[in-house]
Amino acid sequence: MKYILSRVYVLLGLLVVYAYIIYAVFEKELKRGRCNALFLVYETLPAFYYFAAFALVAVYLTAVFRLYNCKELCFDVYGRKNLGYIGFLLIINAIFSLGFMIVFGGYVYHKIGFDATFFRFIADRIMISYFLPACFAVIGGFAIAYYFSIKNACIISCIFIYLTSPSFDAWSTIKPDLLEYVLIIKNFDFIQNWDAGGDTVYLYKWLKIIGLICLTLVPVVKLITKKSKAIIAVLITFFIAGEVFYYMPQDRSVEDYWTLRSEAYYFKKRDDLAKISFDNESPFKIDSYDMDIKFTHMMSVKCDIKISPEDANKEAYDFTLYHSFRVSKVLYNGKKISYKRDGDYISVGKLGEGVLSIYYYGTHDDCSANSRNIALSEYCPYYPTAGKKMVHRSEGVNNDYDSLYRVKVNVKDIYTNLDQKSTYVYEAVCNGPYIMKGYFEEVEVDGYKVVYGKYNNFYWIKKEDIGDVIHEITTVYPDVKPKFIALNCGTTRGYKRGRIYVGNGYIEASERFKAEDVLDAEDNWDE
Repeated sequence: MKYILSRVYVLLGLLVVYAYIIYAVFEKELKRGRCNALFLVYETLPAFYYFAAFALVAVYLTAVFRLYNCKELCFDVYGRKNLGYIGFLLIINAIFSLGFMIVFGGYVYHKIGFDATFFRFIADRIMISYFLPACFAVIGGFAIAYYFSIKNACIISCIFIYLTSPSFDAWSTIKPDLLEYVLIIKNFDFIQNWDAGGDTVYLYKWLKIIGLICLTLVPVVKLITKKSKAIIAVLITFFIAGEVFYYMPQDRSVEDYWTLRSEAYYFKKRDDLAKISFDNESPFKIDSYDMDIKFTHMMSVKCDIKISPEDANKEAYDFTLYHSFRVSKVLYNGKKISYKRDGDYISVGKLGEGVLSIYYYGTHDDCSANSRNIALSEYCPYYPTAGKKMVHRSEGVNNDYDSLYRVKVNVKDIYTNLDQKSTYVYEAVCNGPYIMKGYFEEVEVDGYKVVYGKYNNFYWIKKEDIGDVIHEITTVYPDVKPKFIALNCGTTRGYKRGRIYVGNGYIEASERFKAEDVLDAEDNWDE
């Protein structure tokens, strides 16, 4: 009877937490007064409460058996029958998660109507932030209380919950010395949702949490089946595979703390950087780039470079390429040559008029580059540029002259300042390639192609207001004829200079741009 009552109390407690989460999310949304694709992303505190509630309940119910000295009889002998409360909690979690989808989906439908893509964002977010972490919390809570004494289980449970709390996240991201190891630290963030953007639930997050669930299932499998070795081997293999993939180079630029990781890197390297004589101008000219870029969970690049004949046969050449990219090999006319990789720089020896090929892969801390979302501006060091350019807090590293750029990609529907030559090949003479891909809407206003982010800020931009913004832009830049104008796409430094940036063949601006903002920004720029 006492055990039945404990389940009733548990259910009531979970219902209270559930009601609070729905209230907390909607209370903020109603204050905002608009529907935002990020509303589930930033509700990390309710997600943590949900995770913690299920973890504590699992520990509590398992401890009830232990308090009655029932471990051997209840679990080891009648394990299959007495593990019913685990299934009970998992079913409650599934019902609650489905309820989240219905409630939040209904809210979105009421605000903007049916949008299949946005509904998928909601489903992904609820799965990765609520349902799967709670499954891990239930099974992990059972494992903790089953294997450890009551006292130790309480201590470990507190640590277990703290590691995924907003407090731990805040503490770890203000420690410069820890930011270098942020990937390891964030491995304990079991909710895996501290990032910004609608479509950011990438494969490494799915494999991460599912792998953790597989690991915690091991003691459960041992209790419910005698022939458990094969199943356990599969579970552990999946866990290891998920961890390996998690630690591979992944596009994590959307995760808020990743920019801090970049800051920590340059803070640590500040003394070494102070000794470098940076090139304010490009020390040599590159006639052409031929880049083959494959976008997956990262970017893999083969970059062929031809030095201008008048700058050939120098004793050494330095190139700038962001430090997080890993160089796999460097060839000259098809033959391997030695090179030196030092932070943001690659150095090679004497080059003639042949082709220098640099193979590299990885991600940029501040620029999205995967098969679904791409935000690569021409001034970002995602391709080798001439000389040793200052990367951190600089105006950009692109060359100060035009070259022929030929870029081949493996994805469709990109926006670029290059001219499209075929489905996947783009080419133009400019001072750097700009590549953008994502969930965008496209309209034509006053003869201009206008592209705006549909889900990153989700309908902040009203279509009827776009004409006013374009009028403001053309008032300031009447002679600029861009291939397109991007509003609220967030790939450039446009927000620093009066909410606008005039790039090489394109313009990026905020939907709140006003003509007078440019004058104000220019007056205060040097400050």
